[in-house]
Amino acid sequence: MSDESFVFSSNVKVLTDANFESEVLRASVPVFVLFYAPWNAYCKSFAPTFDSTADSYGPESENAGKIIFGALNGDENRESLDVYSVNGYPDVRIFMNGDCRARYSGSRYSYGLPDYCTHFLEKLSSGISPFGA
Repeated sequence: MSDESFVFSSNVKVLTDANFESEVLRASVPVFVLFYAPWNAYCKSFAPTFDSTADSYGPESENAGKIIFGALNGDENRESLDVYSVNGYPDVRIFMNGDCRARYSGSRYSYGLPDYCTHFLEKLSSGISPFGA
């Protein structure tokens, strides 16, 4: 059940139930996971923002390796949806040290996620929890 509008750049890992543990839970840096459905209009409009933000952390960027971005098609990977209680799309979750630590609830406009990532890393590098108190 693929959809051409969800061909992400090489900076977004394609996640599945089978590789979720190795690609997300065992990662040594924070992982931003987009849970999406190819039929969902909100996912279609948010995907380019997620993709371009991932490109900002790709191997050619100054932020290379600081955040990993992955996308999981919820229609094809129900187990992960159930484990993390994903009830709607798009849903971006932030994983760190093997745990789902937060849910991105900011703006879905082009500036929202990049700004969030910038502030997230600033806090992390300052020794402040990016997840609040």
